[in-house]
Amino acid sequence: MSKPEQRIVPHQHCKVCGKAVPLGRDFCSNECKGKNEKTRKRTKTISRIYTVVLLVVMTALMLFTILPPR
Repeated sequence: MSKPEQRIVPHQHCKVCGKAVPLGRDFCSNECKGKNEKTRKRTKTISRIYTVVLLVVMTALMLFTILPPR
């Protein structure tokens, strides 16, 4: 006696919550889409801040090593 074959419908998973969604969709709801957009914007902002801080620190280090002490 074998179990009846269960077929899983082709699908993907929501990028935010992991729920199954039909192929071609990235999110299960507008709420998840909004959360993803908010997270993406925050990540982009933080990345820009880190880049500016890194450039400032590198410039300061270069100036302190190039300029002779008084």
